Amino acid sequence: MAQRRDGTGVSRVVIPQETRGVSMLLTTNNFGPLSTTSDPLFLGSSPLMTVRADDGNWLSTWANVLTVAGPIHGPGFMRNLACTTTASAETYLFVLIETNSTGHIVFALRRADTTWHAWDSLFSRAGNLYDANRVACAAIGNSIHVVAATRTSGLQHAMRTDSGTWEQWGDVLSVAGPLSNVEDVAVAGIRNDLHVLVRVSPFKLMHTIRFADRTWQKWAEVAVPYKFQTSAPGGLACTGAGSELHVVFGSDSLLYASVRNEQGAWWSWEPIASLQGKLAKTAALAAERDGALQAVVGDGSHSLFHSRRPAGGIWVPFRDVLEQAANFVTIESVGMAPVTRVL
Repeated sequence: MAQRRDGTGVSRVVIPQETRGVSMLLTTNNFGPLSTTSDPLFLGSSPLMTVRADDGNWLSTWANVLTVAGPIHGPGFMRNLACTTTASAETYLFVLIETNSTGHIVFALRRADTTWHAWDSLFSRAGNLYDANRVACAAIGNSIHVVAATRTSGLQHAMRTDSGTWEQWGDVLSVAGPLSNVEDVAVAGIRNDLHVLVRVSPFKLMHTIRFADRTWQKWAEVAVPYKFQTSAPGGLACTGAGSELHVVFGSDSLLYASVRNEQGAWWSWEPIASLQGKLAKTAALAAERDGALQAVVGDGSHSLFHSRRPAGGIWVPFRDVLEQAANFVTIESVGMAPVTRVL
């Protein structure tokens, strides 16, 4: 993959015109401490990115985000990431850095002109939050919403407004109702509302909405099959498509999908496809402009699978991404966001 340096001194990865993609996939691994090298044979714990072209093929190489957005300063391991794209085609990448018993969040911005803004600390923007253990994000127009689960079973929300200012962390549980044992979180923007899903232990899936007027709906439990409660829980992800909330959840070696319609009713959970015996440990879901969906799921080791559901259609069988986008070290987390220009 060719790289060049533009007039601002920012290097960027150039993708040939004929392979420009419709989605950007970013992954991280937990192989070792933070790495600043661009060598694909020694990436340490680095966020990587590749693109799925609109012909369905993946680029054959991965790019290290640290080579285009700069290094992340300080020790730690990358535990979790999330990404989202605004109405202005700006993509935000949030990464949770774990150090001993603390977890802090940094973020980078890929501008619409495809250059990257250097990493910044979310805590310097939205306030201190040093016990985060999961992070999720969603764009509503040009605003960015970030929700973080904490080690003490808390749930915090921060927002970057359309004007570019950050609002401080706010306690979701104090307005949506108490929960305990929060283990995972996923968020999605639908029209002007933010939908939040959390998995709590023992197994429950809970849903709330932050409305455009800044009020929060009380938690409502999402009915799930009993087998979810007796299997190994996997990745949780959601996205908005039109007025619907689409959700995927991993259970053992299957990835299941459900939909919440505009009236608030949930469809029954249906398996998308088998992961060929691999655990569906981490997942990402993104919607295209026409309502088509793309899902990526990793097994927490060396496998990464992709499926697509055309608008109004059915999910196609999973395809191994790493057969095309060369294999590398352990996949810890995945995130996916739509892009329409070169990376």
